[in-house]
Amino acid sequence: MNSAPPSDPFSEDWESIRTATVRIEQGIKEWTVGWNNTAGLRELRAHASSILHATTDHYIREKAGSLSASIEELFSSRKHVRGDGVDRVKQNIREDCSKIRGYVQSRV
Repeated sequence: MNSAPPSDPFSEDWESIRTATVRIEQGIKEWTVGWNNTAGLRELRAHASSILHATTDHYIREKAGSLSASIEELFSSRKHVRGDGVDRVKQNIREDCSKIRGYVQSRV
């Protein structure tokens, strides 16, 4: 995978973006959240990062940034306790993934 987004807007890697959102949703179901689960955090960060690097599209990059922030919150006990709790953070992640997939579907 290239570390830079594609320069040609028609070369967006829509399939890898869609796949990453599915893997993020699977990950929030499978992984135990909390600061001590570094493997889960690392995996979900990698999927969110792969979305950022697969596109130059502003909307998807914005949603990927939101996903990254929510993933960080999910694995920080202090952050999700201060927020609306684990269930709400997971819901935010699912909503962002769904919006990304819907947007990708409209482009394919």
